[in-house]
Amino acid sequence: CRPQHAHALRLHVEDLRRSYQDSVQKEVCEELVGGNTRAVYGRGGEVAVMLYPDECITVNCFGLPAGTPEADFRVMMELYGDVRSAVVMPSLAPSGGNVAADVFCQATFVDKA
Repeated sequence: CRPQHAHALRLHVEDLRRSYQDSVQKEVCEELVGGNTRAVYGRGGEVAVMLYPDECITVNCFGLPAGTPEADFRVMMELYGDVRSAVVMPSLAPSGGNVAADVFCQATFVDKA
């Protein structure tokens, strides 16, 4: 890395680290508790919500245009409910040779109640 780019690179890496740290703190996991009913656990094993058939708490979106701002994605997802977190990152999926062709977005919604 050239010295004139070091500061910008450090800021970018710090932004990525902060984003990852925020997503880990908001991470939830699901467990099947009976039939198609799932319990969603937050940090510390606390039950955050019970999800019944055809309900979801996390939505993954692929193929949005590169450069999609996280704030715009959040606004779009808020049409469907209160968003706990919204993440936009480069897609790892093949994109026909153009690495920056699309992004991966994930929205996690707040308890539906």
